[in-house]
Parts: sequence; structure tokens; C-alpha cells
Amino acid sequence: MSVISASAELYDSITGTWALTAAMAEPREGSTATMLANGDVVVAGGATTGFVTLSSVELYRPSIAAWRDAGTLATARALATGTLLMNGQLLVAGGVQFPALTPLASAEIYDPTADTWRDAGTMLSPRFGHRASLLSNGQVLITGGQTTGAGVLASCALYDPLTGTWSATGSMASVRQAHTATTLLSGKVLVVGGNASATVLASSELYDPVTHAWSDAGSLQTARNSTRPR
Repeated sequence: MSVISASAELYDSITGTWALTAAMAEPREGSTATMLANGDVVVAGGATTGFVTLSSVELYRPSIAAWRDAGTLATARALATGTLLMNGQLLVAGGVQFPALTPLASAEIYDPTADTWRDAGTMLSPRFGHRASLLSNGQVLITGGQTTGAGVLASCALYDPLTGTWSATGSMASVRQAHTATTLLSGKVLVVGGNASATVLASSELYDPVTHAWSDAGSLQTARNSTRPR
């Protein structure tokens, strides 16, 4: 594991410059970082020196350039996804626990008004290296990822904040992890690249939330993925 830092920096889009801000209380990598509706940023979980998986959560408040404790996850996790829901709450789903590389199916929700965490049920499959996309109907689409035994998934799941339940939806044509997943203006989700175990992918697929089906979206000129989960 590389050197893990607690430092933080701010980018000023007006001046195009970076500046150091207050450091987190705990060094971490592989955490989620999600901006809330009020501009605060929640950093949850991750891993620190010695392959220790974290359950701690910190909240950065730009107005005072300071961090504060934001409670504790019920389950320590790294390489999870963090999704801001339409109701202003934060869904953290899946992830992995080091050093055994144990994938997680559990999910948790942070309520910034109450400053509390609560259980959000379990995805249909444990996974990390997956992606989460907020749909126009308020549901969250989980795509791909790695599961037990280093298997890579094509399966997908939907989280419905109104009922607090998970359900299966259409599977991708290709297994993939470490891909991109982007919600388009049309409401469809474009998934691009990633890897299938040792193979880096050029393929892309398009998810239709109305039909719950995937269609081919062509191929990249160059196969590519993001940093692979360890």
C-alpha cells in the first residue's frame, strides 16, 4: 500500500488554482467523498496504513474550512459508492474489507439533518469496484463490480429510497468493474470500459430505466479502465 495521506486541497474554479485546507483527522484512501445539498462534503470509510479498513466518517464544512466527526458506519468499508439521494440523504453501498478482500452487500444511509446513520438493507450480491448512478426517478442503479472469489459481475441492482428496498434489474452484456457510469440527460445510463478480471474493456452499454434493459453503445477506440481494486 502506498503512503496514505490525511491532507486535503481545494480547487478554485475562478482562479484555476489549488490550495491546502484543513487535514482530515485520519489518513485514508478508497473512501467515498460526496457533496451534500448544502455544500458540505462527507468522507466515509476507506482504508488506512496497515490495510486497516475504516468505519469512521468525517464531514468537511467549506464555510469554516474545518472537518468534524460525522458518526460511524455500522460496517467498516473501502471502495464503496456514495450517492446523494433526491431527499438530501447519502447512500453508501457495498465495498470491501481488507486485508482479506471480503466484498460487502450491506448499505447504509446518512441523514445530514439528524447527523445519524441507519441500515439501508443489502444489495443482491456483495461487490466492490462497482458504480452507482442516480436515476431521474430517484432510484439508484448499481452496476457490476467484483465479488467473492475475484469474480466480476454483470448483474445490476436498483435501490428505491421510497420503499427502502433493493431489487434486481437487467444485467449488462459484459461483466465489468472499475468502469464509468454516467446518467445522461435522456435519463439513460451509459456504462463505459472497465475490466473483466485481466481484460481491459473497450465496450460500452446503455441502460434504459423504463424497460430495465441494456443495449450496445459501441466501443471506445482504446480499451480503458480506472485504477483496479486491489
